[in-house]
Amino acid sequence: MGTYFRSWKWKKSQGTSEDVCIAVDGTLGSHGMTVVGYDDDIWVDINGNGVKEDGEQGAFKIVNSHGSNWKGKGWAWFAYDALNAVSSVPDAPVYDARRQGWFNNTFYWVTAYESYTPILTSESTINTNQRNQISVMLGESATSASLPSATWTPYIFNSNGGAFSVDGSTTASSATIVLDYTDIIKNIDLSKAGITKWYLRYKGSGATFSNMYVTDETRNTSYSLTGTYTNGAYTYKYKQLSLPSIVNAGKQWNLTFNWPLKSATVTKQNIFIRDTKNNNVNNTLKLNSDEKTVTVDAPQGGYLPGKRYNMNITSNVRTKGGNGLSSPSVFEFIVK
Repeated sequence: MGTYFRSWKWKKSQGTSEDVCIAVDGTLGSHGMTVVGYDDDIWVDINGNGVKEDGEQGAFKIVNSHGSNWKGKGWAWFAYDALNAVSSVPDAPVYDARRQGWFNNTFYWVTAYESYTPILTSESTINTNQRNQISVMLGESATSASLPSATWTPYIFNSNGGAFSVDGSTTASSATIVLDYTDIIKNIDLSKAGITKWYLRYKGSGATFSNMYVTDETRNTSYSLTGTYTNGAYTYKYKQLSLPSIVNAGKQWNLTFNWPLKSATVTKQNIFIRDTKNNNVNNTLKLNSDEKTVTVDAPQGGYLPGKRYNMNITSNVRTKGGNGLSSPSVFEFIVK
């Protein structure tokens, strides 16, 4: 959450004598902090009358990034009532510059995954002495497009952070940033997308950007962002590549062809799935009543989580008119 932490007004909690912020009075010290817990029983006698009022109970536990010498070994409490621009406690102290305790009274929830592997990441090196002049965005589009249709802009790299270098000083310094495309990818059907453009867009007055590339984390392969063009103040770097589909263990594939198929050619010899050791998976096939769609069911027990497979469609699959595919088709998928 964001707050003006140098404008916090402090008071000790009853009984435990811990530091508790009871109000934010001003705009000094714009800062990001972390909420790590809460306690509904913390009581601060905000109005000093010795009576436990409803609005005086409860606080969030806050951890700062200023080391163990700040407050209670790096953490403190933030009263629920301090979120209010006007205190809910009768006869509470009046602060002329009091405001909502957190920016927009909003905080961002972060979930830590025990096991997580991104699908595609972007890495670049930035050198600047004014990080608030930097804007970075990730994007994706069809190869025929010149601008991304799906985008993500990380808040921290969107003209924020003040007129400082990336190390917090006023002297230009460098840092390597790694950004994750996975949230963009979640909204794309990779099995149909084929080759697409993956973008890193940036701008920054007086800043330099270098060593830019994307990494297909599923294949542990990196590619330089070789494509480039400008649009106004922005520079777009991009790479065209295809990514494997990410599917559930029980994924059922429906393969659609342009023409009715000859049923005798819809066989496990002509349409099959193999693992990375080149072993065939025991799938079942069915040619549907439209004669253009082949359903490929998952094997009994499903695919193995975290494993990679290839769907193979050979040119021996024939239409009723006797035509085969112009070339065999193979696409890769990974199981969640």
